Amino acid sequence: MEKFDKIIEVLNVKQKVDESECMVLWKTFLQGRSSYLVFLDNSKTIRDSIRKLNSTPLRQLQIDQRWREQRRIVKDLQNVISSGQNFLDHLKYSHNFSEEVYDKTYTIFFRELRNYLVHNDTFKLVTKNEYNIDQEPKFYQAMDKSLFTSFIIKKAKEKYDCIKLNTTEDNKRDGKQFCEWMSLLKFLDEKEPMFDFEPILNHYIISLNAYYSNWVLSILKKKVKLFLLKKFSEDMKIVNNHFFSQFSESRLRYLRLAIFKKEKLIPRRK
Repeated sequence: MEKFDKIIEVLNVKQKVDESECMVLWKTFLQGRSSYLVFLDNSKTIRDSIRKLNSTPLRQLQIDQRWREQRRIVKDLQNVISSGQNFLDHLKYSHNFSEEVYDKTYTIFFRELRNYLVHNDTFKLVTKNEYNIDQEPKFYQAMDKSLFTSFIIKKAKEKYDCIKLNTTEDNKRDGKQFCEWMSLLKFLDEKEPMFDFEPILNHYIISLNAYYSNWVLSILKKKVKLFLLKKFSEDMKIVNNHFFSQFSESRLRYLRLAIFKKEKLIPRRK
């Protein structure tokens, strides 16, 4: 009889967990994290591809071999940009999170680079090398900005013509987009004709990582009290010990991380 009492007790805990406000929060958190993890995986892939090519001296690869490696980087780049934009759209439209992205210029740069790749199917990278102070060679992938800049100038001119002819409310949206393109052209104008591409990519990845952290903190600030989150975590552990659950141990670690952020990173109101 004691055994059945234990089962009933756990079932009661499971029902409370499934119906709790924390469960709604937790599912929301996992949905947002799923799209973020795709972006994170693609970020690692392109960084590895660039690092691999940069670590190979020019003379050790024939021209066609280096070209294939650069095409691999372009493919990885398309994946990371697409997954990054999908992640931003997911938080904006599915979770109503529209906070400004940190270093927005880099987000605009990659959004438009994605459009450029869709329309042109080309992206010119050139392997360059410089020498450090100790005369050690440094290899990097340089972007030729000329064709991309021409693409943005053409779009900006077309948008400007539309703004002059259009007197509707669309002008506000078109005006915002035109200003973004002009800001991007200024950003490109400050770059060398052939500039190191990897720092731009790193800024973009850092920007979206910060955006994800801000989204997590926004949920934890608004939705649930700390003691309820801790109780939910304890109850989840009880349920997982007795029943098959969709929440694996790795996902429960994310829950403990959320508790840590709630406890340590969010200032308590006095």
